[in-house]
Amino acid sequence: LVAILLGVLFGIIPVFFLLANGIGLGVAWSLSVSARGPWLSLLSLLPHGVLELPAVLLGTSIGLAIGIQALKRLTGKSDRKIGAELASGLRYFCSVILPLLFIAALVEAFVTAALVAPR
Repeated sequence: LVAILLGVLFGIIPVFFLLANGIGLGVAWSLSVSARGPWLSLLSLLPHGVLELPAVLLGTSIGLAIGIQALKRLTGKSDRKIGAELASGLRYFCSVILPLLFIAALVEAFVTAALVAPR
């Protein structure tokens, strides 16, 4: 949501958000592999990541689209209002991304926990 809302700052924040998520995932993967091995790490990250990563990519892409629209508006190459682009992005967030994140949270809480629980 933050990446979408702050996309009006010419798409800079969504790019940093995407980079921070990539770095965070890389660090988490590295630490997990060194502590538990690659297979348990994969079981820990993959189930909810299948839904969460597309949601993050979709959100940042909307933020980037809003940023591009803001640049076009600033340079006079578009007459479409930023508010219309933002409203469209927020509708998509509520109808697609938020449900994906909710399902990913449920998967992480129940499926991932069951897969990696000590037996």
